[in-house]
Amino acid sequence: MSKYDQVDLAYDFLMEKEISGEVFTIQNLADATGWKVDTCRTYPSKRWHQYIENDEGQYSTSGIRFLSKDEFRLVHSQKLQDVADMSTKGILLGKAKEFALLAVATYNNPFTTFKTYGFIVNIVIAWTSLFHAIFEKKMLAYNYVDEEGLPVLKDGEKKAWELSTCIDNYWKGVSCPEKSNLDFLIGLRNKIEHRNLPALDLAISGECQASLSNFESILVEEFGDEHALMSHLAT
Repeated sequence: MSKYDQVDLAYDFLMEKEISGEVFTIQNLADATGWKVDTCRTYPSKRWHQYIENDEGQYSTSGIRFLSKDEFRLVHSQKLQDVADMSTKGILLGKAKEFALLAVATYNNPFTTFKTYGFIVNIVIAWTSLFHAIFEKKMLAYNYVDEEGLPVLKDGEKKAWELSTCIDNYWKGVSCPEKSNLDFLIGLRNKIEHRNLPALDLAISGECQASLSNFESILVEEFGDEHALMSHLAT
């Protein structure tokens, strides 16, 4: 009996659930793999945490379909160590966090003259990538389509939604402070590209801080505390 037999059964089980869009319980996982229930409880939250979502005991997968069986074995064998998530969702999430931190670094850099513009450009990219990661997690299409329902292409690739479209779809039919804040920053970005910015820095510092705080809240809400940015920011 190979040491990977049960791991491979878990891979097949998770792959089937992800493709079908079905949720599962820990008992379902135990039945499919032969592992004890207590053993199965540790794997989704520890070894596979980047690919498993838990909604009050109802589990779903996101990203397993992008892993080969050998790659899943590697993920499993890493135990509690951090494993890079190279799924589309993982790459988008990493990009979102990176650009949010870059926005803060630009704004806090004493040698940066155009602080506001640098912050806005980077935080807009961060928010756009975060929404794309969320839509990827939920397996929702986030590309523009033409009148015939075919993908709109740009440079040979499907054109993904811009931030304004992401906002309208994430908060569909809902008015909220987070949405208003982003609408304001998008409008400001569109208007000030060729203007002198330093005089605006103090005037909209509260909007910039609110955007970062909102980003952190939704990031943690959608993907968990382990992705919080506060540990990377100076106090």
